[in-house]
Amino acid sequence: MALEDSTLPSASASGSTGEAAGANDMTAQQGGTTGAGSMGAFKLSQPGRVYYGLKPLPGGRGQAHETEGEARGDVWTTPSDAYEDFYHWSDKQRRDLAAMGILSGQLKQGSGDIEAGAWWKQLVDEAAKFGAAGQRISPMDIAAGYVNASGQGQGPKSRTVTATNVNISDPQTAKALTTNIFQQLLGRDPGPGEIGSFASALQAAEQAAPSTTTTTSQYDEQGLLSSQSSQTSGGLTAEGEKQLLADKLKQTKEYGVQQAATSFMDATRKAIWGAPG
Repeated sequence: MALEDSTLPSASASGSTGEAAGANDMTAQQGGTTGAGSMGAFKLSQPGRVYYGLKPLPGGRGQAHETEGEARGDVWTTPSDAYEDFYHWSDKQRRDLAAMGILSGQLKQGSGDIEAGAWWKQLVDEAAKFGAAGQRISPMDIAAGYVNASGQGQGPKSRTVTATNVNISDPQTAKALTTNIFQQLLGRDPGPGEIGSFASALQAAEQAAPSTTTTTSQYDEQGLLSSQSSQTSGGLTAEGEKQLLADKLKQTKEYGVQQAATSFMDATRKAIWGAPG
């Protein structure tokens, strides 16, 4: 039962205006059969029918029922079709449901499709219980209720999450950086032991200087993610890595000897040829 809208069905004060398509077999709904189609890892645990809103989506399998007692054009579906519906949603729809779960505290930060799918099953089961009692309460009504109960549904909200990352240079990058510094300062390539020593020093410095990424997420009044921005600071830059290796090399005896020899040669040339100081 694919949803064609780009957002999740939204809940209303009177029940739900969730735009999804329900199955039109009312006999199956009343009897609580599983319906056709694969349900993935889900197993039907709540027989009955699930309220899905006031109208079907264009091209959807559900139809509005306008029989006596349901003259509003209500859409109902079986729990099994509601379970399966999750796997026909767009990526954004699944992310939006996960965002509602995280914002309301029903899901942990970082939850994805697996956690959101399990929560959706719980919402469908609860909605089926209300449906069996004749209540027009959709799964999205219940989800929105969690958001409002958490105090996050009263106007736009924002949430900031900070993550620390350690960026370690791969062996080939460490070797290239070390070779470049040796050629610049000593005029030769480093030996195998020197490469390992300098790579270890680089790795230790990178571990001691992690980068910090701050992500700010904005949520609308229903708790759906509306925008997100990230900013990264800290860490060891490419120039910082080069300077670190250069400073380590300058502490070696070989570099000191070469510098002394260079100074002596410069002084000798000046004495002999009268080069300007």
